[in-house]
Amino acid sequence: MKPKLLRTPKKLILVVIAAVITLMFGNLVVSNVLATSGERLRSLENRKANLTSQNERLRLEINTLSSLRTLEARATNLGLTGTVKTVNVPLKPPIAMHQ
Repeated sequence: MKPKLLRTPKKLILVVIAAVITLMFGNLVVSNVLATSGERLRSLENRKANLTSQNERLRLEINTLSSLRTLEARATNLGLTGTVKTVNVPLKPPIAMHQ
């Protein structure tokens, strides 16, 4: 029969080894998560920059297409002409106002 003193350090060593292996595995998992998150963040920042650039380009295109000169040129191309004389049509007042 072995004394208790000799068995306890072996168990302690096994527990310490298991703890070290668990901590190493945990460190590996955390490092992997951080690396993946960093790559995803970089990808999202690139996408944001691309969308911001596209948004500015589209905003400029909208401003150009909705300018008065552009609208006037398009109306002329469609055969629309400006008015020469404005005609005002007088309206009769409603019947209720005669009473």
